[in-house]
Amino acid sequence: MQTLTETLGNRLIDHPPQSPDLNIVEDLWSYLNRKVQEANVKDLKKLKSVLQREWRKMRFEIIRTSVDSMSARLKEVINLDGQRTHY
Repeated sequence: MQTLTETLGNRLIDHPPQSPDLNIVEDLWSYLNRKVQEANVKDLKKLKSVLQREWRKMRFEIIRTSVDSMSARLKEVINLDGQRTHY
């Protein structure tokens, strides 16, 4: 967080917590995180490069799978009375 604050300054916005179980963007971040780890990123320049490249290469099926899982996610949240799901 310190590096982000130093790099972004007042452009870093504090957001309230949200459920990652019901946010398909978290799936996309997870996918990108795996790609970053595979690339053995060591600095911000390479991080930016890898993220941009992998975002452009991301197949639509990855997004579609997350969207299609929303019904099951909602059912699981209801069944677990709002507790964290396996997603």
